Amino acid sequence: MESSKMPAVMGVDEQVFSDVVPRMKEFDFFKNANNSELLLYAFALGAAHGMEVPIAHMHSGGFARTESFSGKFTSVINARHVALAGEANPDVVCNQAEAFGEAERCANGGFQMIAGDLERNPTSETYANQLLAELDKKYDLLKRNPTQ
Repeated sequence: MESSKMPAVMGVDEQVFSDVVPRMKEFDFFKNANNSELLLYAFALGAAHGMEVPIAHMHSGGFARTESFSGKFTSVINARHVALAGEANPDVVCNQAEAFGEAERCANGGFQMIAGDLERNPTSETYANQLLAELDKKYDLLKRNPTQ
């Protein structure tokens, strides 16, 4: 298999860039987050809920440069890609473009979930509590059944 390189930038839907991200930054816990951190959060949310959604109207110029991603974020993107493709085909590790395309679609799905949450106009404290409750549920699930 021919290897494909990691893209230089990852994009978001125009609506995410112009509406969702500014509204996210109104919350204290997102206020100082950079674009790669917001993308990581949206990716994690989208991946956890199986929301891999294609971008309808790409924001021109991209959203976050992949060189700004932490090594852990890049590793998670690649690990998820390999897990989905199946370990029987080790050549999938070389396909960075496909892995990052999947991550971009997961982030878009996550941003759509965030947009839905924001439509309910929660306070910063209410939204933080909802997120913590979801994390607690995930932790309990992992603690009870670590193979999932």
